[in-house]
Parts: sequence; structure tokens; C-alpha cells
Amino acid sequence: MAKNSSSRKPQCRDARKFRDLTISGIKTVSLSTKARNANPPGQHGPNRKKGSDYANMLAEKQKLRLIHGNVKEHQFRRFFELASRMKGQTSLNLLRLLEIRLVNVIYKAGFATTLAEARQLVAHRAIQVARPGKGFVTVDCPSFLVKEGYVVALRPKARAQSRVLNAVASHTEQGVALSWLNINHQEFKAEVSHLPDREQLPQNINENLIIELYSK
Repeated sequence: MAKNSSSRKPQCRDARKFRDLTISGIKTVSLSTKARNANPPGQHGPNRKKGSDYANMLAEKQKLRLIHGNVKEHQFRRFFELASRMKGQTSLNLLRLLEIRLVNVIYKAGFATTLAEARQLVAHRAIQVARPGKGFVTVDCPSFLVKEGYVVALRPKARAQSRVLNAVASHTEQGVALSWLNINHQEFKAEVSHLPDREQLPQNINENLIIELYSK
């Protein structure tokens, strides 16, 4: 029997489990309609007991992975190890590294309505990245780190896609602005002006629990 893919599991299960409508990776309208049940998923969800300290730390890590598009465990650990070697707070470094992944930058810039769409654009080689003082090169790795001064842009063919145009129109209508990301929808470009501050990173995460989990 073929193994079920992650895309076939109930899309609102994670949202109900963590009481957070932002982590399932589907469109907000659909999610708010389907995930109105306040109880955790499963037959025994309403009667589920409070988890242990370890369970809470593990749940916080899983939640952060889901917020950023269900990052694979080996990738998440690699980002943690990289964050621990950087200067400054490991917890802040980890959140920043996850935030400046190429797939997340494309999503935050408004070129895709979901992280899944952003990942598909990257996988289909529709995204180019330019380092400071360098020309654009095509990047097809979703976890590529878009550092300070880097510019991301859609290739000309991708700019005409209806899903891209709809995403840009929706993002413009919402008026979302990020101080660390300079977005130019007319030219389908976005530049990372500086690394995001803690206030601009996910607020519903206790990153100290994650650091404690990996420090055991």
C-alpha cells in the first residue's frame, strides 16, 4: 500500500491541536470555516489531559515547524545547530533563520498566498536571487537563506501566472508591511534590508522551550 502523503491528512487537524489558525498552511477563509471546533482533534480530544513538561517542549517545536511550512526534522535541527554557533541569543537566531528561508520570504513578500504555493514556485525554478553586488541566479532550494542585502525576484514567465497576480493583488489590498523586507510588487522583487526583530517574528511561540528541548 502506498504511503499517505502529508498533503492528504486533515488540513485543520494541526490548527485545532495547537489552537492556532495560522499553522495549517491553507487559505484563511477555508481554515476559519473548517477549524471552528475548539476541542483538540481525535476521539478523546475533549478529555485529553495536560501534557508533561517534555510534551510541552516537543509541542512548541512542532508548532514552530508547522508555522514555517512543516520544516523537516533534520532541517530544523540543522538550523538549531547553526543558530547555536552564531553570535547572540540562540533562540532569536533560530527564529530569524527560519524567517529568512527563501520559501518564507516569497510568501511574506506576497508572491504566493500560501507557503505551499511559495514552495512550488521555488521548486519550479521560478525564483531568482541576487547577492549584494552580484547578478541574479536561479535558486530552487526552499531553505536557501536570504541574508541581509539579498534581493529575490520572480522570473518573467512566472510573473504572468494567475496565482501570482492574485497573490500580489491580495497582499496589496491587505496593506501588509514589513520593515525588514522592501517589497516592490511592480517589479516582482523584494529585498531583505535587515534581519527581522523579535517583534516581527511569530509571537505565539515560546522559543525558550525549544532551546531547552534541544539542550537536553
